[in-house]
Amino acid sequence: MVIDKSAAIRDIMNREEPIVAGLYPHRMGKSMFLGMLADFLGAVSDTPYSERRARYEQYAVYQEDPEFFNSNIGRYVVFNLDMKYISEGDLFDICDMIPTLMEVFYLLFDCKSVVIVDGYDAPFINTLLHPGDWEMTDGQLEDHKEFFSGILEDNPHLHKGILAGVFDVRSSSLESVLNSIPTFLAHTGYTDNMANPFQRAFGFTVQDVWAVINQYVDQLWPARNSCTDVWRFKARVFAGLLLQSDGYRIGTVHRIFCPFSVMAFLEQLDRVTTATELAFDSFSFWCETDHLDRDLAVDTSSVHDMARYLRHLATAFDRQREFQRTSSLATRLGRAKCLNDNMIARIASQPSEQNELGYSDDTEAELVRICTVDSSGLIDELLEDEDFSAATVVQVLYQAGYLAPVAQHRMGIPSKATYDKVAELSRQILPDFILGWSD
Repeated sequence: MVIDKSAAIRDIMNREEPIVAGLYPHRMGKSMFLGMLADFLGAVSDTPYSERRARYEQYAVYQEDPEFFNSNIGRYVVFNLDMKYISEGDLFDICDMIPTLMEVFYLLFDCKSVVIVDGYDAPFINTLLHPGDWEMTDGQLEDHKEFFSGILEDNPHLHKGILAGVFDVRSSSLESVLNSIPTFLAHTGYTDNMANPFQRAFGFTVQDVWAVINQYVDQLWPARNSCTDVWRFKARVFAGLLLQSDGYRIGTVHRIFCPFSVMAFLEQLDRVTTATELAFDSFSFWCETDHLDRDLAVDTSSVHDMARYLRHLATAFDRQREFQRTSSLATRLGRAKCLNDNMIARIASQPSEQNELGYSDDTEAELVRICTVDSSGLIDELLEDEDFSAATVVQVLYQAGYLAPVAQHRMGIPSKATYDKVAELSRQILPDFILGWSD
């Protein structure tokens, strides 16, 4: 199945800053997009230039801006690095080799380089969440600092540096290197006025979900030829996905969905033959990350704050689910005989339906602020490997994808599966008598 994310190539490459970073939850398709970015920009590729050009001419990157397309396709030397697979032993060699190669290519071919770093926060994740397994020493931290500064800082042969990850590591010892880099969290756009160049790069939008459903039902669904009401089936699948997985709110886009969750759900439809057989409660709409195995116990002074946050999240989620089941546009669409592109566009552009609930709470605004603004000190506190403040636990849940700010002062939980994970963690964090978590 093909979902066109190519327009984001122009959004990112046209930024004035030489280096940009995007921080999005796990399982949002970051690596897939970065692979496409490298394929489009690279002067060297396993695929012949003519074939690549013909393929991308069918995509939005060409249709929206032919001039940009012709100026950038196959133009650069691309170094596509994945920090999740670079060992400590290789880091020094790479740091020493890449700047030299960039200079050589520039001198020989008058060709600047693009450096893509996937998982640029990966060197810290084990240290942050599994400190007993691997302790990052001062020497290792200096190696990573030298890696980023040597390749990205003041490099005359660099055209663009693109970083992608999950955790905000700017408050770590790398801050002197990374603090000056524009860094866009998934929800940038609700907390400030900056345009987020990664908005169209990661995750599935509402339109993407509808396109994937159409491709699956029309081309892959085994019961396609025997189904007497295909449009009704598509509408039920689409409405069910919206109801069961509320997605993440992101900037000017109404919401985005975890691509792996959507695709995993569609694969399970192979054994469904009619719309009446759809039973969404039996499916999981979240591909669980393995980065929350660390003990997240809160310190004594923070227990009551943590209990307040968790109670609020539980209440908000229950009210959100009840609203969705009874009043949401997705519920009404589930009864529609067919859907068209105009109806899908309405869903994608509408304000958050959750605002119709009409309740407000200072705790909710406090949670949004903690997630989207107060990132300083997070890494230092995690490295101490002691009981954490309530704000630290909330930040970890957010950066791992289990909480989603839905507007400037509104907080949500994306799906029942993520809700269950937060509930499970809450029982580990707080005693039952003080928690009051409602299932």
